[in-house]
Amino acid sequence: MTKYILIISILIAGCSRHKDILVDANLKAFCDTTGTTNQFEGFQAGGEGKVKNKNVKHFAATSLWNEEKKQLEISFSDTFGFIESVIPHLALPINWKKYKILRVDISNPNADSINAGIDIYGTRNVLYTDVTLAAGERKLVDISLLDLPLAARNTDPYEPNSIHIDCKSTKFPSVLIMHKMSLVQTSDSFPHPVVDEMGQRINSEWLGKLKDTSELKSTLENEKAELQAMVDTIPLDLYGGRMGAIRFDSTGFFHLAKKDGRWWFVTPQGNPFWSLGVTGVRTKYTHADVTKYTGREFLFKAVPPKGGKFDYAWQQDSMFSYYCWNVLRKYGNLDAWQKMSVLRLHKWGMNTIGNWSEDSLLRTVQFPFTKSYRTTEIKNLMLGDGLPDVFNPEYAAHVDSLFADMDYYKNNPWLIGYFVDNEQGWEKVDLLNKSPDNAFTRKEWESRMRTRYFALERINKAWATNYISWDSIRLMRGDSLPTCDNFKNDYLEFEKAYTEKYFSIIKDSLKKHDPNHLYLGCRFTRQIKPAHIVQIAGKYSDVVTVNVYRLVPDRADMTKWYELSGRPILIGEHHLPFSSARQLPPKYKAFTADERLVYYPQYVLTWAAMPFSLGSHWYQYVDQHITGRAVDGENQTVGLLDITDRPYEHMVKAVKDASSNFYSVHSNSK
Repeated sequence: MTKYILIISILIAGCSRHKDILVDANLKAFCDTTGTTNQFEGFQAGGEGKVKNKNVKHFAATSLWNEEKKQLEISFSDTFGFIESVIPHLALPINWKKYKILRVDISNPNADSINAGIDIYGTRNVLYTDVTLAAGERKLVDISLLDLPLAARNTDPYEPNSIHIDCKSTKFPSVLIMHKMSLVQTSDSFPHPVVDEMGQRINSEWLGKLKDTSELKSTLENEKAELQAMVDTIPLDLYGGRMGAIRFDSTGFFHLAKKDGRWWFVTPQGNPFWSLGVTGVRTKYTHADVTKYTGREFLFKAVPPKGGKFDYAWQQDSMFSYYCWNVLRKYGNLDAWQKMSVLRLHKWGMNTIGNWSEDSLLRTVQFPFTKSYRTTEIKNLMLGDGLPDVFNPEYAAHVDSLFADMDYYKNNPWLIGYFVDNEQGWEKVDLLNKSPDNAFTRKEWESRMRTRYFALERINKAWATNYISWDSIRLMRGDSLPTCDNFKNDYLEFEKAYTEKYFSIIKDSLKKHDPNHLYLGCRFTRQIKPAHIVQIAGKYSDVVTVNVYRLVPDRADMTKWYELSGRPILIGEHHLPFSSARQLPPKYKAFTADERLVYYPQYVLTWAAMPFSLGSHWYQYVDQHITGRAVDGENQTVGLLDITDRPYEHMVKAVKDASSNFYSVHSNSK
C-alpha cells in the first residue's frame, strides 16, 4: 500500500511541475519601419506626456528577415548602431506582470567578437543587459524582469515601451543574428518586491548599501564628528556673507547691490553674499517626496506602520515617504534631523536652503533660505502649460489670499526672497490655443479687439479674414489663426498685456504683504524666452531665476538673459543624475561619481565668473524614490544624500571644492 501511495505522490508532484510558458516575439516586425504608436514618456513630454514614436527605429543598422532560416539578421554600418521596436509591434503582450524572464537566442557570425546590448525601455528608465559574443558564438540569454517596475513611472510598472538592440564593435560592418526572443512565464512568475524596508533597490548591491535598519543610526555619530572637524577657511558673517572685502549698506534684510560691475546679494549685516544652495530640504512634500502605494503594494517589502509614531511618513493614506520613515527611525524626531541638515550645509560650505524646502524648517531655522509659492494649483484658474487665467478676477484674489502666508516671514532676516511658480510655458505663450473656451483670457481678447476695431468688417479687412461673429473671434484657435502681420502684431500686444498682468499681480501682492524681501521671479527654464517676456519679467522681478540643466552655464545665453531683463540672474536648479547600482539608468546619460566630482565645482565656478550671477542651487537634497514620485513618477538619483540619509562622499567633496573658491571667483568676475 505504501508503494502505491509513493507512486501517486510522485505522479502528482510531476503534474504540478508545469513547463515554462513562452510567448514568442515576431522578429520579422523589426524589418517593418512603417507606422507610429503613441506612448507615455513622462509629463515632461508635454500635455499628458504622450509622444508619437515610430514603431521601429534604426540607427546605423538595417535588418533583414531570413525566411529560410527563420532568423533576423541585423547589419551594422558603424562601430555602434541599434534597432528598436515598440512592444505591440512585436506581437508581445503589453503587460508583462506574469513574466519573469525575457529569453533571447543570439549569435555572432563575424570573425571578431562583438558586444551586444539587449535593452528594455520603460517610460523613464532602461533595463540594460550587455552580452559579449566571441567570433562564431551563439548564446541563450535570460534577462530577469524582476526590476522592470524601476524602468516605469508611478503607474503601469509592467508595461515597457520598447526593446532596443545595439551592437558595439571595433570592426564594421558587422552582423548580429537574432534566432528567437520570448517572454517566459515560469512557475513562480508573480510580482516580487523591488525595494527593501529602507527604500533601497533589492536586486542589486553597491558599496555602502545598508543591510539592516539598525545601520540607519550607526553612522550618525561618525558623521557628526566628521562635520565638527571641518573648519571654515573664509571669514563669513552670521548670514554667510564674505567679510573683509567690500561693504554695503546694512538694512536688516537681504537686498541687492551692484559694485564695480558685479551684482551681489547683500546680507542683513551689509556684506556681499553669493548664494550656493540646495533645493528640497524636506522629509516629504505632497506628491513630490512620496511614492504611490495604493495599487502597487506588491512593489514594497515593507512600508511604515500607520497610526503610530511613523504615521507622519504617510500622505493621504495612499502615498508615503521612505526618506521620512528613515529619518524618524534614525533621529527619533524631525527637530534633530533639521539641526543635522543645517549643520551639513554649513560645514560643506553651502549658505542657502533652496526652493521647496520644509515649512516647519523655514519658520524656525537660523540659516539663509528662500520660500516658494505656486499660484497655479487651482484648476479653474488655469489655461494650460502652467499659465494662469490672469484676467479672471478670482486669480488676483487667489494670489492675495495665498500671499497672506507671508506674514510669517516678512520680518525674518534669514529669508532672502520668494520664488513664485516654476517652469511655466513661457517659451510659447500661444494664449488662444492654451485657453479653454470659457476662460476670461478669451473674453479679454475679444474686448480688446472690439475696442481696437469696433466692427467685424474692419477686423476682417485688417486680417484678411471672414469672421461672421464676435463669438468666433473670442473662440478662435488652432491652425486657422491668421498669418498676416496685422494679426501677429495684435496677438503680440495681447501677449505683452497678459505677461504684464501676470507679473504685476505677483509683484504688487508680494510687496503688499512683505515689503522687506526680494521677488526672485518665476523660475524660467533654460531656453531663452521671447524678448518681450524676459523684458517684462525683469521690469517686475528683483531677480530673474533660470533653471539651467547643462554641463556648464553658457556665457552667451546667460548674458542674453541679463541684457534682456536688466536684472541679475540666480540659477534655481541644476544637477547631474548619478550612475549607480541604486537605480536603473535613465534614458539619457547618467554620470559616475568621478564625473560629478569634476562637474559640480566646474559648473559653480564657471557661473560665479559671470558678474551678473547671484548663485546656483543644486536639485535636490535627497534622491527621489526609485519607485517614482507620486505626481509624475520622476525617480532619479540626484540627491546630495541617498534615500537612507547618507551623504554621497563625492558630492560633499565637490561642494567643498566649489564653496572654498566661489567668493574669490565672483569678486574678480568680468
